[in-house]
Amino acid sequence: MKWKRIEILVWSLILLMVGGCGISKIVQECSNHCAVSLGAKVPAGQANTDENRIRQSLEGVTTPDGLASEDAYADLARFDTPTENSVVVTLIQGQFTPNEITPAKRWSKLASNLVLVNSVDQNQSTDTDTFNVAETAMAHSANPGCDVHGWQDPLNPGDVKLHPCRGPYSKDGFYQMENLAIVTYTAKGTVKLCYDFSRESDPEHSDCLKSLKLAIGKVFDDVATLKPKANGIVFPAIATGNGHLSKRVFYAVLFSEIQNQLQQHAKVSGLPGHIYLLVDSKQDADQWFDTKASITEQLSAMIKAWNDIDHPAPADWSSLTGVCLALGMLLLIVSIRNPKSILGLDLAVLYDGFPSLVIAAWLFASLGVIKASDPFTSLIPSSLDGWPKMAISFLLVLVLVPISRVLAVGNTLASNGRV
Repeated sequence: MKWKRIEILVWSLILLMVGGCGISKIVQECSNHCAVSLGAKVPAGQANTDENRIRQSLEGVTTPDGLASEDAYADLARFDTPTENSVVVTLIQGQFTPNEITPAKRWSKLASNLVLVNSVDQNQSTDTDTFNVAETAMAHSANPGCDVHGWQDPLNPGDVKLHPCRGPYSKDGFYQMENLAIVTYTAKGTVKLCYDFSRESDPEHSDCLKSLKLAIGKVFDDVATLKPKANGIVFPAIATGNGHLSKRVFYAVLFSEIQNQLQQHAKVSGLPGHIYLLVDSKQDADQWFDTKASITEQLSAMIKAWNDIDHPAPADWSSLTGVCLALGMLLLIVSIRNPKSILGLDLAVLYDGFPSLVIAAWLFASLGVIKASDPFTSLIPSSLDGWPKMAISFLLVLVLVPISRVLAVGNTLASNGRV
């Protein structure tokens, strides 16, 4: 008897662990809305849309003078996948010098294993005496900040080069830096712009976009192979400085590539959990206004696009979870208190026979009844996720106990010739 009680206890613990795992799966399930804005509460009188929530979050990190605050930080959106991975898009302000990143208090709180994307010229040069057309002073700072020396192997537009980050930036969690060349210069020192405002149609604009899309795709491909896995990628607004590319176009390209990566489920496991949009508090009010408007427009468009996709349904753990929890709890009571019956069902069959066989039969019988109830449970609104189905499965297991008792009594009466 003692060993059978232990056997029943082991079964109960296994079923309860499976049930606990099922609950975590249900919590993580991707419902119809696989992308959500994480923006601030929208003021009364405004529509509670993703666009307005993102806009409100960005206004929350804007000073009364219309500038980005020096400690600007805001989670803007989260994108979930049926494979239970999620990516959070976050805005962050940072000032990069060769020796540090400020505000230090903010950056020190970020996760480790970060990748810094750095816009450089074709020589990956940090020599400020040469005509280096990288985005801002950050480009001259990032290479020494990660102890990457200038004049590396030349890059063509759209090329990227991954470097280990071993300099002062490593203390802020950066372990890799990705140099990429979009805006380059000619042998005469003439910058190749991404857009020439003096012309209606600019072929260089098209070439720049191709290079940008190619480079960002390569960044994600490189990051997906890193060991240990990257926790975040920091993107400045590439090519929007000396390259004259509009921020609206840059963020459209970036968010489009993030969506492409999310859709490639084979690569999702390699995606980091955070994409950081790096902004500069030294932008003037007009530049910051343009940044806010561009991020709001393009990120809200990505949220809508991701939610409009027909995502594969995740595995349904709800029925199995309910059955395992109910059966596990009943068996735990049996193993601890050793009752002769439970809910009117004689438990002699557990003690006198082979408990594992009886429990397995009980488990599969319960799952069979749950499967037969699918036409009814399919009527439950999908917005409620798996919780109602789990509750129904839990209750059906308990109902099966008195039903089994009635069937057992009927079988006894029939064998005695009384029915």
